[in-house]
Amino acid sequence: MTVAAAGLVAIASFPALVLAAAFSTLRDAVIRLKNPCPDEQQAGRPLAWAMLAAWWISMTLVTPLYHPYPRLVLPWLVAGWLLLGHQLARRGTLRSPGASSTNTGWFLPLVALVGTVLLLLAIPSRFVSRGIPALEPRTSIARLADDMVAVVTRQVPEGEVVIRVWGEPALFFQLSNRSPRRLLMQPAGGLKVIREGERPPEIPVFLAFGPHALDGQAATPDLVQDYKLQETFQVTPGLQVRRNQPPARRDQPMTFHLYRWQLNRDVSRETSQATRRSSTRTTR
Repeated sequence: MTVAAAGLVAIASFPALVLAAAFSTLRDAVIRLKNPCPDEQQAGRPLAWAMLAAWWISMTLVTPLYHPYPRLVLPWLVAGWLLLGHQLARRGTLRSPGASSTNTGWFLPLVALVGTVLLLLAIPSRFVSRGIPALEPRTSIARLADDMVAVVTRQVPEGEVVIRVWGEPALFFQLSNRSPRRLLMQPAGGLKVIREGERPPEIPVFLAFGPHALDGQAATPDLVQDYKLQETFQVTPGLQVRRNQPPARRDQPMTFHLYRWQLNRDVSRETSQATRRSSTRTTR
């Protein structure tokens, strides 16, 4: 209960500060529109800041409606930093010597003080117990790629090999960057390697996939009847990556599988016969 309350406090402290800054920015824009500035260069700045404030408020309202929301946090944070910096700079300008003595209000400083106190209270129970997500390692998929390359290398020490990656773009990227040139990466849209009647490839073919390919479900024997399991890997990525997972799998390690494709002999024989018949017809 304490951790949950501290988490809510930590989450709410920054938006509270920026929300106060955003409303102050909108108020300044309304005042400036009612009292236009003769300087054309200065006249458009309040409107620009007001547009940024309106955008930030809109993002605050609609971002939680989108499930993988962590990827939208960065522009939201940057806009919040800009709004806070703008209001702090504006207050410093108004308080500088020679500036007009304008009542800037007490709401923003009060919210800043309350938000700072709440954030300091949240640090011991939230960040110390669960760590800081921004400082967690981001190399779990890279290590997974190295492990898969090692397994494939043990199975096929020499010659070219095709590794098909299904439904895992991060793994495809890491395998492409961290594997030797003889290992050829290919994005896959399913389990099917060749079409009916096509000649099987002469080089070994492996298939790598994780929880996103089958939506977290285990592969049934009928589904992978043309494959032989080589290795199963357990990976626990950082918190920000896990937040993109469905709630049921959010606190569980991600499971990846590496299979080797081996075509059924009957299918291979039928394919070879069909190829020979086609070649005979062409010769005639």
